[in-house]
Amino acid sequence: MKFTGVAAKKHNRVRYPAMINTREMLLQAEGITCLSCAGDMEVLLREREGVREASVNFSSEIISVRYDPLLLDRKAVFSAVRGLGYKVRILEEK
Repeated sequence: MKFTGVAAKKHNRVRYPAMINTREMLLQAEGITCLSCAGDMEVLLREREGVREASVNFSSEIISVRYDPLLLDRKAVFSAVRGLGYKVRILEEK
């Protein structure tokens, strides 16, 4: 079963309660052409196993992904974003 929007957020909180080892990656994307595209990117990234939260800022083309490093490594996060068809570069990792 796939969840979207608010249901996805609630579902992810149940699947990943208060993870201590959460990391965050900020990426700069090129070519996000509409607000709807940014929303679709968020949904697709959140559906990925190990992604706790994803947000896409349409105007700045900045993507923030919080993930569990026990389930995903940094290369998998980067590849997931690139797999959506955008050229990206890592800005920061926390």
